[in-house]
This record gives sequence, structure tokens and C-alpha cells, in this order.
Amino acid sequence: MRIQGLLILGCLCLVPGLVTAAPVEVGAGVNTASVYIEWADGFSVDFLVRFGQAESDTTTGLGLMDIIEAGTKLTTVRADYGWGVYIDGISYQGHSNEGYAGGELWWHYWENNAGSQNPWQSSMTGAAGRTIAHGDADAWIYGHGDEPPAIDVVEVGSGVNQAGVFIEWSDGFTAEFLVHFGSSELDTTTGLGLMDIIEAETELTTVRDDLGWGVYIDGISYQRHSDAGYAGGELWWHYWEDNAGSRTPWQSSMTGASGRIVAHGDADGWIYGHGNEPAPASVNPFLAGYGHYVYNPDDFATSCIAYNPNGMYNDWLTGEPFNDPNAALGRPTVDTSGDDWFIPMDMNAPVVPVYPPFRAYELVYLGEGGSITLSFNHPVRDDGENPYGIDFIVFAHPYQIIGGGEGWTNGNPRSVTVGPSGGIEPGIVSVSQDGQTWYTFTNDPNFMSDNPNFIKLAGDVESGPFCGGFAPTLGRVYDPCYADTSLGDWNRWWAEPTNPTLPLDPSLTYASLDGMSIARISETYGDSAGGVGYDLARLDLPADPDTGMKWFQYIRIDDAPGGGSTEIDAVADVSCPGDYQHPKPVGDLNGDYQVNEDDVAIVEGYMDQTVTDSSNPAAVADINGDGNVDQTDLDTVIANLGVCA
Repeated sequence: MRIQGLLILGCLCLVPGLVTAAPVEVGAGVNTASVYIEWADGFSVDFLVRFGQAESDTTTGLGLMDIIEAGTKLTTVRADYGWGVYIDGISYQGHSNEGYAGGELWWHYWENNAGSQNPWQSSMTGAAGRTIAHGDADAWIYGHGDEPPAIDVVEVGSGVNQAGVFIEWSDGFTAEFLVHFGSSELDTTTGLGLMDIIEAETELTTVRDDLGWGVYIDGISYQRHSDAGYAGGELWWHYWEDNAGSRTPWQSSMTGASGRIVAHGDADGWIYGHGNEPAPASVNPFLAGYGHYVYNPDDFATSCIAYNPNGMYNDWLTGEPFNDPNAALGRPTVDTSGDDWFIPMDMNAPVVPVYPPFRAYELVYLGEGGSITLSFNHPVRDDGENPYGIDFIVFAHPYQIIGGGEGWTNGNPRSVTVGPSGGIEPGIVSVSQDGQTWYTFTNDPNFMSDNPNFIKLAGDVESGPFCGGFAPTLGRVYDPCYADTSLGDWNRWWAEPTNPTLPLDPSLTYASLDGMSIARISETYGDSAGGVGYDLARLDLPADPDTGMKWFQYIRIDDAPGGGSTEIDAVADVSCPGDYQHPKPVGDLNGDYQVNEDDVAIVEGYMDQTVTDSSNPAAVADINGDGNVDQTDLDTVIANLGVCA
């Protein structure tokens, strides 16, 4: 059994960073509770704490920390102001924060009660008065008021395919599993097969019955949570299915688990006690929100400031030179033409990782020693909400090499697999706020050595990334259920254009995709168009005094010496909830960029409290800033219910 990091399964998109390394186990007893701790430097650790001789035994928040201190090298600093002992400092493995240092710089204490429909809540009692029962969780965060990560996903099984399973018991307890299966991409399993794998590797057990039309699950037990049989009304196990590529994710199953065919990217849900569709805590509603992208030119570089090529290259089909700098403006190429070798020239050919844009009207050529300078019509910011911390993306001309070296024929992407390498034409990226002073993603002392206006990375910091490297562009979403027939009757796989403002997981490489089919690679991309992503946090850019964010408006790309003549297709600003196009809705109190019943609950929880300063936890509910949490604040939230960034 393993705990997994980033999961994107077809249409099942799981939040990056919600799942962590296996927790540190401490203590002894029949009950368990978890403790999440995060320091100001971003380091975090999870503990699984065992306690109690009987199932009814409880402890306190401080009791959990006592057990952790006794079983590890973690230490705490505690104080007592008369109303109870509280934790003022925590140190572990060289990470330490203590005391109040202004703003959010203090230890925020959160609680998560087993079965609660609002998992993480800011504690109203303090650790000394907090009662912990089996299945509860505590969290300590220094430096920000964002709630702790959601539920971990348990990873089981083995194989090249993945499917998700969400289970919810009548007491509100939920568990989520990522199940691996199959020795080839075409292999499938059943709903019961998924449960077999989970049962084989965890303590989960099922009760099964056969009424003649097939085996079904009548009971599920896990970590002392158990429901079985039919008890009237909605009190039975509701079985749901979510098929990869479906535009209506969760559907009540019409087949039952024994007849349900599960392929890579699918998901199952089991809920006892109500007929509402599953709501996995690990699924990021905003990752799904990146789908069905509507093109907006403002998301991309909008003008060319300077273009200085060195030499030239011509389109081999028409003889036209790659010398139009406007080719680098707007979105990256979605569909190109046939190459007149493997694909007829007059045939539409969606851009895929093994078949990049290659026409003179799609790319602009730099040549060795050449450069291009572009600008956006707005600041591109180092926004903490950007996926993976990536702030902008450069699209160029990289490509993955098909295993065996054959050409791409625009055929079935499931039947073509790739090797571990790809084409690279690296370019050096620099950004500027004023078009004069440049901050560059290289520490090469020879780059612009005679120009003091180029500020480089420190010598001990790794250079890059370099545009023109991984990841190749994917022009369209792989979705056989909704193939775009306007491309031609031949198309049975490629749907709407991908989203160039959604970065790809930066941990992926050519080698990590080795042996995958083009279809599986495209499923891994999901809605992302690929490209090389950049994090502005790596540069010593000045921050905007109003937002506190680093930013730029001009970008320059220089061909890297000996790099192979870079060609540029587009540069995109990564979009995220809360950015200049998607502002945070009024009434969003928990920072999830949507206004819903959770925000109503926050106001109701602080109702009639007086707010004297911003450090008061109730300040989040004082929407109009009049110093009181009252009906006016509640009315504001209710008036905006359903609004989403």
C-alpha cells in the first residue's frame, strides 16, 4: 500500500499536494488520530497517533502532541495565560517557528472531526480543551490561514492503469483509493475487481450477496466504520460510476459492480445513507474548471517588441521562411497540416507530442544567437494559486520520438507508443517589468556577459528551464466519446482544443512517458496543452507593493548557444482562480473561490461576535468590515450563493 502525490485520471482530476508521504506512526492503542503540521518554510509532516485502551477512550489536542513528542524528536513550546495551555512553538528536523510575528505569523490550530461534512474548521477551543476521538484529525499551520490539505488517497494494486474508488459511510466518514490494475493499457476490470484489490491490501472488508442476477456488495467496513444491508429509505449502498471522458461525471450505475467494466481513468463511488452523488475531497473542482477553454487573446503575448533572427529556415512544403514574429502571438497551434510524407498535405492533423507544429505560419525561427522580445497587455504574476506554482508557459517545437522511429500517420493513438527521448531546441528565457532590466533563467556567466541589465540566477542554482525542451504541445483533448468530426470522418479520438493556460505536471519528462501510447500520454496531459512552465519565484524580481507578487510584462527568448535553433509558437499566462480574469467572489470566506453552504456555515459559526483586529478568527466573516458579524454579512453570502471564480 502506498500514498500517491499527483493524480490526473482521465476526467478524474485529483488535487496536487493533497496526498503526502506515509505518515509517521507513534503511540499505542486501539484508536487513531492524525496530526498535520506545516511550518512557515513550507515543510510539512503527517503523524498517525495511536491512543486509548477502549474504543470509547478520547484524548486532547495537547495529548496528541504529548504522544508525538514522546515518540519522535519533535518539541513544542507551551504557554498558559490563565485560560488554558496552548502551543506557541513547534520544532522538528531543523524546522522551527515560535510566537506571534505579525499578520498570519502564528500557529493556526485546526480540527477535523470524523464524520463532519465540513472537514477542517478553525478550532474554537484550543488544544487543551479539544476532545479527540478515533478518526479525528488536528492540524497546526504557521504563517497562513489557509485550511490544511484534504483527505489522503490510499494507493493500492499494481499495473499500468488507474481507477479511483470513493466510499462514504452513514456516519459521514469517507475513504478514497487509487487502484492500479492491468498489464496493458487495453486491460479492464470490474467494479468488484477494484474492491478485490482494495480488500487484498487494506483492512477494508465487504459483505457480498448473489440474488441470481449477479454478485453485489451489501456491506462495507473500514477502520471501524461499517454499514450493511437495507434499513429503509436511502439506507443502502448506492453505487455510482464516473467514466473517463464523460461530460456528466457521476451517474447512478445501471449494471451493478459485477457487470461494471472499469477502464483507465474511470472512478467508482459507494455511498450509504443518501442518494447524492459522490464528492471526493481529493478532487479539485477548479482543475476540472480548466476544461473547455474559451480562447482569449489576452491570455497570451499580444505584441512583438523586437525580432532579431540569425539565419533563416524555410517551410519545406511551401518554401516560405519562418520569419513572421506574429506567429509567436496568440495561442499555440491546435491543428497543423499533413507533412506530405506520412499524412497528406491537405489533411487536418491535430498537434500531438510526436507531431509538433512545423509550418512557417505557426512558428517563428530564432536561429543560433537569435532572439525575440514579446509583451503582454497585463502583468503576469507569481500567483500562489497557479497550478504547480507555474506562472507562464512557453510553447516551442519539441517532440517525443515514437518507439522504433516510425512516422506519425494521424491514426489510432492507442496503437502507437513512444520511446524515452525527444527533440530539444533550448532557448533562454528572460523577463522584465520595464523592457530594460531583465531577469533570466540561467546562471551561465557567458550569457549577456557584457550587459549589466541581465540579472542571472545565482551560480549555485540550477539553470533553466529552457524553452524548446519537454513538454511537447498537445493541440486537442483525447476524448473518443466527443471526437470533433469537423476535422474529418477519420477522427475518432480528438475533441475540443486543450487549455494552454493550464500547465503540465513539471515532474514529467520524456523518460517518464517511455512506453506509453499517444492516447495514454494525452490522458496524462488531460486538458493541458503542455509547454515548458516557469516559476517567477526563482527570480529576484521586485514585488508589486499592492499585491506582494513578483511580476513581469515583457519576455525575451534567446537561442541557447549550441542549442539547435529555437522556434517559438506562443507564450501563455497561467490562469487560476483569483487572477485578473477570475476574481475571488464576494462571499467566498474559505478561499475555495466559490460561494456555497460552507461559507454560510462560517458566518453562522461566528454570528454576533465582535471583531477588533484582523488576528481574530471571526474577522473572515465580517464581510463589510464594520466590526460585527451579523445578519448583513450572512445576507451578503446568501446573495452570492453559487458564484464561482
